[in-house]
Parts: sequence; structure tokens; C-alpha cells
Amino acid sequence: THDITGAGRMSHFSAADNLAPAHGTFEARFWNIRDRFSLAQNPDPDNYGRASHINQVTLKATTSGDFRMQKVYVPKQLVPTDPSCPKTAEGQPAWLAVENFSFVYNGRTVSVDWPTLAGMGIVSAAPLASGPYADCYEVDLEKYLREQFNLWKTSGGADGIQPVTYTAVSATNLIPGYAPDLTTVNRTYVNSRISDLTISYNSPTAHRKQEDTMLDASQYLSGDPDNAKGGRYNYAFAYDGVYVDRTLDDFLSAQETTYTDLTKGNWNEYATPAGNKQGMAYPDINCRETLAVTSVRTRDPNHCSVNDPNYVNPVGPLNHDPYADNVLFHRLAQMETSSVRGKQVTL
Repeated sequence: THDITGAGRMSHFSAADNLAPAHGTFEARFWNIRDRFSLAQNPDPDNYGRASHINQVTLKATTSGDFRMQKVYVPKQLVPTDPSCPKTAEGQPAWLAVENFSFVYNGRTVSVDWPTLAGMGIVSAAPLASGPYADCYEVDLEKYLREQFNLWKTSGGADGIQPVTYTAVSATNLIPGYAPDLTTVNRTYVNSRISDLTISYNSPTAHRKQEDTMLDASQYLSGDPDNAKGGRYNYAFAYDGVYVDRTLDDFLSAQETTYTDLTKGNWNEYATPAGNKQGMAYPDINCRETLAVTSVRTRDPNHCSVNDPNYVNPVGPLNHDPYADNVLFHRLAQMETSSVRGKQVTL
């Protein structure tokens, strides 16, 4: 997994306006190793140095406790309903494509195939036409939570998903003694953390003798498997989000999922850092995203273990990088006061 924001260390709110929330964007990559021998060195297509051809992969991203995932981006070539996804004569994916999409909120798992996900109204009708994730479908998970939270509220808890909330007084040690009903201080905030995102990719018609139906040697599980674009499009999926919470009312009434449009996203002076609320020192906190490969299948019957160093190391270093970290800090002010004996002050 890789954080592409390039910030690494950031304050919870922008120094420009103290309102724009800190955000992160992460990309998940899966790469099949190179063949150990070239065809000139060993023309046998089943030689022991041949990379296994992979027909199924499941990737799982686990978010930091202080990260609030907003949107997921999936390359159109990996979406089974898109025309750019290779198909067989029967209409099935001819290469790896999304088979299952699941995410977890407060222990509750939503697990669906892509057509069902699209039918939930949170997937863009077409791939994005511009921006860093052009040619990707956008999955708006914050929109889904907002709809479910509002449904829970309007149905009196009979339907939808109950939001996880906390109050300002309960989360910090800096405003003790305030009555719980003091609404100007003790606001109710929502924790919208999606703890896990899992996407499975499968090539349902993969054949051992047809390498182009599987993830071949040196290929990326992506919309650009041969890395022709030089790393700009070789991810399996990407996602973004923020490190800030809003009041429950502001979250429910936001016009859209955004961290750049403060008005439509309801990012205002009542927003609060998602973590690190215990003063006075406010040490920096490390927020870590984790990527795991939870399942891999191959049609090769004699394959070795996934990431076996006996086979990977001779070809080059094993690029197993499951973590992406950002360090968050508070922007603190210092108030200086002075007094002069006998000076009269008029208020």
C-alpha cells in the first residue's frame, strides 16, 4: 500500500484556514514476480523458475483508527460490467476482474458483487473523465454511510445502520465539569471509520496453458498490467479519506462527499480531530494503513508458497510493503498575558 499525498506529516487542519481537514490517498498494488529464466536460458515453459500464473487474488486494506475512508477507486479494466474489461464469447471476464467488494463498519460487513454494488447507488455511472483517478469507477462509501445513518434516524432504529457517536466532553480531558446538556460545548460527533476494505479479483475462465487469461510474470493486477504508463495506473484499487470527525448533524446533512469543498462537505469550526484529544502535550500520532494479501490461487499445480524467499530473492528484493503511515499533529497556539499592579481596566 502506498500513500500518494506525499505529506507524511500534517496538521489535522490546514494552516491556510484552520478548516480544511487533513486527508490521505492510498493505492494498493499487487505484482507477480518475474520468471527466473528467459526463454533463451530455458525454453521449457514448465521449468522450475517459471512464475506461477495467478487466477485469483484477494486484497484487504485495514485503516488506522483515526482515518475516515470516503471514496474507493477501481480501474475500469477490472470492473466486470465495463466494456474495457476483457470478455469471453460467453460474456465472462477473460482476465482478472472484481468478483467481490466488501467493507466493515462497526463490526457490520457489507459484502456484494459488483453489479449489486452498482445497484446501491454509490458507484459512478461511468469511469471518471479527469483527475488523478481518471478511467476509474468511484465508489462513494461515505455516501452509503450517510444514507444508512439517516435511514436509521428516520425509522427510529428499525432500518439502516446505527452510527457510532461520542460527545466532546467524553473524548477529551480539557473541558471537565460542563453539564452534558450544554449543547454549545458538548456536541455529538460521529465516528465514520470503515475499518476494513476487501476486494477479490478472479478470472473465472483461466486456463493453465493460456497465460493471457491470468496474471502473468512481471504483471500488475491493475488497468495497466504491463506498466506501460510507468506506475501511474498500476494499482489494483485506491481510496481516500480524512483524519477529522464532524458533528453527527453536519455529517448527516452534508451535500456531498468531499474534503476540498468546505461548504458542501460541512467542514466548519465544529469539526474535530478524529484522535489525539488528550492534552496538554498533544504528542504526534502515527496513523497506519495496512494492506494484506488474504488469498491467492494459481492454476499451476506445482507452485511454491506465496512470497517464498527461495524463489523470489534470486530475482531481486522482495517488495513486500504492507504499511503506509502518516503522522498527524495539532496546530497549537500560545496565549501570553501580563498584568500591571494598579492599572484600571474597563470592560
